[in-house]
Amino acid sequence: MRVRGAGDPGRGVADLFRSLDSNMKGPMNTQNTQSQCSCSSAPKSVFPCSGASDVGGLSDQAARQMAKDGTGKMYCLAGIGGRVEGILANTKAAARVLVIDGCEQECARKTMELAGFKEFQH
Repeated sequence: MRVRGAGDPGRGVADLFRSLDSNMKGPMNTQNTQSQCSCSSAPKSVFPCSGASDVGGLSDQAARQMAKDGTGKMYCLAGIGGRVEGILANTKAAARVLVIDGCEQECARKTMELAGFKEFQH
């Protein structure tokens, strides 16, 4: 699966995982060696397409793996589309946002943009 990232239209998902700072310290990293809590640090949010296509399913699986690995926190794209206040507020507060589309329709990107988000990796 290929997704686009800032400045490089052909970056793979594995490259995006690395670019989201896999050496991150804090509560989301399962390999945390830090002795004090960094709970106030903003999370890295991941919004996958979880659509009906097989590739949408792969996008969802990639995001779940990122959450499991501690690379980012998976969030609900439908909450963005539904303008759920808590999800919108958490997304605005995120250190970084990654949007993973499942097909060329780019519904995830369009949903984020329609909700007013412009600063995200896609």
